[in-house]
Amino acid sequence: MMKRGLQPSLSSAGLLTCPTCYTDGTTKKNFTSTESSSITSSSSSVPELLDQCNSSSSSSQGFSPHSELVCSGLDFFIPAAHYTDPANISRAFDALIGAIGLAADLGGAPVTAAIPADAAPDFRAAIGAEASLRGVVVLVPMGATPVELAAPFAASVDCATVLGESGRPEETIARLGPRLGGVRLVDLLRSGLRGPILEPGESRLDALATRMAMEVAGFTGIPVLDARQWQEPRRGIADSAQRWMQLCRI
Repeated sequence: MMKRGLQPSLSSAGLLTCPTCYTDGTTKKNFTSTESSSITSSSSSVPELLDQCNSSSSSSQGFSPHSELVCSGLDFFIPAAHYTDPANISRAFDALIGAIGLAADLGGAPVTAAIPADAAPDFRAAIGAEASLRGVVVLVPMGATPVELAAPFAASVDCATVLGESGRPEETIARLGPRLGGVRLVDLLRSGLRGPILEPGESRLDALATRMAMEVAGFTGIPVLDARQWQEPRRGIADSAQRWMQLCRI
């Protein structure tokens, strides 16, 4: 029986950079007030999103207001150096505060922000205070070696990043346990590129072990299919979603 919490959402960023998808500017504005958003629906998010992608590319209306798609998270990706650079830290702070406010307005969706470990303690404390006030979790991407975090911060495991560091995502997830706040479902293909999960002859991710580790860790969030830098994002998203859903039925 598939666990509802393991149904995937997807990052719209990969589709927004695909030349065959989202050819109008309206859709991007609907979902990308910061950098990009991950969205999911209450039923079958990926097929519906891809159907909307087809219709919105030839329409100026963007996503239908009657769609069941809802925001499951905001990706706030800026250069990590901006969090520590005196010339940029004020802008980075204001923008991240704005992203947290937007996430709160969208129902308390988590915000993913790559805040470096060497960010100033007062910077991190101020962001944490605002996130706690607004009821928003800030997800910090992690590689193979997790860093200690305290609420409202939580770890987000990017599977491709972990694989690139010669780690195993399922082991990183197991080490994090209840500190796990997010998982980005993306493979590191044998070609060295980020790509869809379980690609025949190319996959390095043990997706079944990853899914099982998420269950053991008690993960109740929504894993994100992150199609950034994929060569064929639309096909890859559809294939990855189908493969992941099949695993969830095992």
